[in-house]
Amino acid sequence: MNQSKRFSVLRINAVVAAIAILALASFGAISDAQAKITAFFSAGATCEGASSANFVAAGPAVKISLCVTATTESLCGHTTKLQAADARGSGRFHVTSLALGPNYSDPNSQLTFPIAITNPPALPDFGATVSSAAVVTAAKQLLATFDVSPQAGAKEAVYVISLAPISSVGVSTDSTCAMPTDSSIAASFTLTQRSAKASKK
Repeated sequence: MNQSKRFSVLRINAVVAAIAILALASFGAISDAQAKITAFFSAGATCEGASSANFVAAGPAVKISLCVTATTESLCGHTTKLQAADARGSGRFHVTSLALGPNYSDPNSQLTFPIAITNPPALPDFGATVSSAAVVTAAKQLLATFDVSPQAGAKEAVYVISLAPISSVGVSTDSTCAMPTDSSIAASFTLTQRSAKASKK
């Protein structure tokens, strides 16, 4: 190999290496940004409650809020699907109403209640998008509040409701929501059976 060919090969190798480094750096930045977004469930209509609550079979609805904590990310909306932990809990709780968080006024789906929380998850998407500009979020931002009604067949001591794997938030790359990227979110909520007699005390 003459000197000019050797120089060309070295230059090509250097360009390829530079592209690979930039790609890895970009992937690391995206992964780091997504890692800063954490979803959680909270008992009640705010993001200050516990991630668990008591229920009575065929009793009153339990209010559960879905919240997210982020740092500097601009969020454009969320895809939210609920699922029972397993077949044993499938259909034991129904969503009877939904209140979207104040930043998310445009629902993703037209919903007809009640909607059973099943495993595999039911089709409806409880998510929504922002009406205009992206939302720069901080800790404990409310995405949605669900009224979850225990059915008469909910006889087990403990049930778990979680986000289905398809659930995500849309993250803006330019604060305009023109081309958001999806970042997966996960969270779960525990419901513990309480006897009707105990609930009257």
